[in-house]
Amino acid sequence: MTKVIIVGAGIGGLTAAIGLRRAGLEVKLYEQRTDPRMIESGGGMVLQPNAMRGFQQLGVADQVAAAGSVLERFEWCTPKGNRLAGWPVGEVARKVGAPMVGIRRMKLQGALTGAIEDGALELGAEVTGFSEDAGGVTVQLAGGAEERGDLLIGADGINSTVRSLSLGPWTEPRYAGYALWFGITEVDGSAADPTFRELDGPGARFISFPVGGREVYWSAIANAAEGTIAEGGGAEIEGDKEMLLRRHAGWAPPTESLLEATDPSVIYRREIADRDPIKKWGAGRVTLLGDAAHAMTINLGQGACQAIEDGVVLTNCLAAEDDPIAALRSYEVKRIARTAPVVRRSRMIGEMGQWTNPLACRVRNQIQRVVFPTVAFREFKQTMAYEFPPAPEPVSPRVSRPASG
Repeated sequence: MTKVIIVGAGIGGLTAAIGLRRAGLEVKLYEQRTDPRMIESGGGMVLQPNAMRGFQQLGVADQVAAAGSVLERFEWCTPKGNRLAGWPVGEVARKVGAPMVGIRRMKLQGALTGAIEDGALELGAEVTGFSEDAGGVTVQLAGGAEERGDLLIGADGINSTVRSLSLGPWTEPRYAGYALWFGITEVDGSAADPTFRELDGPGARFISFPVGGREVYWSAIANAAEGTIAEGGGAEIEGDKEMLLRRHAGWAPPTESLLEATDPSVIYRREIADRDPIKKWGAGRVTLLGDAAHAMTINLGQGACQAIEDGVVLTNCLAAEDDPIAALRSYEVKRIARTAPVVRRSRMIGEMGQWTNPLACRVRNQIQRVVFPTVAFREFKQTMAYEFPPAPEPVSPRVSRPASG
């Protein structure tokens, strides 16, 4: 009979909402943005098998996979195209029972938003505060409205309002030292190559993979002083396409052809940031989820995947525990232990990617040749085989009693 209020309708918040409704809890999901297309904005991403296994528990995996491209290989190369390492990720995916999927972020957001029943999601709703008592949580919204529930989940991103109100004053994220440019374009042929490919140069990288049909997502990562790369896209960053072509001139295919084929109006950029892992995500009737709890860099491709895991584990803990507050603490214990090492590993890989000294880059190449096929591949397989807590049987969503107070 529990009513859960979730702040933030990103991938993690939507996943939690779908799971909790499937488990029979009442959910109210608030999103500050007013245009659903903004929630669905962004470039491309890889949904790794650990995330897809979570979607399988929620019953949305098939529609998500259908919206993207199944990936079979990961490859790392030098800018000239010399192969450093490769992983047969398709084989790993089949062993754990879920595919590796490249997908447009907007298509994923659209599939998840479509799985939320009418009335559960409220757009243009800014949460400004909350209060907690013995009987529940009261959330305050801009404009004076309030919502009463039993639990509050902050899934509102790296600069989470819920986190700042529950765990202390808001602080700046840690800038990672590099920025990201990205875009999506179509390629010739019936379908794109099912390979995630990364070219690693001195202080710069280029990544590409298919995201459905003939579309390919690419991203260019490069060192940048903090504050020099303003977030933006389209006309705001006019000239960046030419800069990227100069930076990556002579890099192995398909680097230049992807950049050439991309309309400048769909190129975006932003700085990369994360936060140090923390040992406490919440107290009482409040907890965090996704980037609000464990913002990480892009280097392992696990940011959204870990948020999806969060949503599934939160669902399973609340379904299994009679005491909802105890369920939140159980969720936190499981997820803090899982996510903190991922944050640290992603940061470490990003720091290696920043190396510019020619000798250091040769050392990095040798590390990739030796470590990626062995130690790193074993860690990857372990991450993909993550064991979720037992899933609840799906039930018809039930309407909760009003929280007392």
